[in-house]
Amino acid sequence: MIIVIVDSEKIIAKRNKHKSEKLASEEFLISFQREEIRNAKKIGEIMKIPVLIVNNDIEGYELLRRYMEG
Repeated sequence: MIIVIVDSEKIIAKRNKHKSEKLASEEFLISFQREEIRNAKKIGEIMKIPVLIVNNDIEGYELLRRYMEG
């Protein structure tokens, strides 16, 4: 399985600011996250494995936990 954890671009930008002096624009972050999702789906299709997109929040992790427990 491929798991992609996504978050809002504003939160990603805030984290990026703390990690590096180089700041990525929100437009770049939106584009990058969409491309990551698109690539995961493409690889999932090729490998014939499921792709789970999970929000980086309590509900997303609860969904992931339930999915992993079966």
